[in-house]
Amino acid sequence: MLTVSNVVLEHIGRAGEDRYCSLKLPNLELYAVFDGHGGSEVSEFLRATLPYRLLSKLQQIDLTDPCAVKRTIVSAFLETDGEIAELKCKSGSTAVVALILSDIIYLVNLGDSRGGIFNKRGDIYLRTSDHKPDRPDEKDRIYKAGGRVVNYDVPRIDSSGSYSLALSRAFGDMELKRPLALVSVHPEVYALPTREYIFGGLNIILASDGLWDTLSTEQVVRAHLNLPAVMNYACNKTTDDITVMFIKVV
Repeated sequence: MLTVSNVVLEHIGRAGEDRYCSLKLPNLELYAVFDGHGGSEVSEFLRATLPYRLLSKLQQIDLTDPCAVKRTIVSAFLETDGEIAELKCKSGSTAVVALILSDIIYLVNLGDSRGGIFNKRGDIYLRTSDHKPDRPDEKDRIYKAGGRVVNYDVPRIDSSGSYSLALSRAFGDMELKRPLALVSVHPEVYALPTREYIFGGLNIILASDGLWDTLSTEQVVRAHLNLPAVMNYACNKTTDDITVMFIKVV
């Protein structure tokens, strides 16, 4: 039986658009960080709806079937983004989610919030890949959809001469999804079977990009035993919101 504890560290920067949540069921635990941009409407909507939709849909399938789990996660993301479209808001949000089942941990990423799984020695077993417009596969998808990627302080999607989003996947941002699908809401789902790792203990970290813009994954993992110091360092380097969820699995 897994024992899970979690710690949340939060710094409210210039925007106050980060949100987070955790939910626990007997056979499933969920942790998530949402980093809003252009307002907090979408990140707040995600906090209030996405975890419950995911848990409801997952309870209807065979949780020992990784393919079924991944299909269900993608379906929940697509359905949620459809509801966001009806809100007609201008904002958007990333999402990074950890799902802990009996013998598999799933990391789900959309945008440039980031998650990782590592042991107490700092060996990284799994990490997500940020969805940036200049990531080769993302750049290729954007160009095929009729957009461009330009360097305007950072790589951004160029839509009709408007240098806009520095992300290639997100919830919301409907002006970049319709009529051209320049931004995707399709998440990347990673899975780590825990049988061979759990006896040494596992740690999960989820954080918004305010942390990763100042420190690498390796730096954060090496210093994970002193997360308050990590947070203090990052807060002195950025005015962005920072939310960190640290989950210890034993």
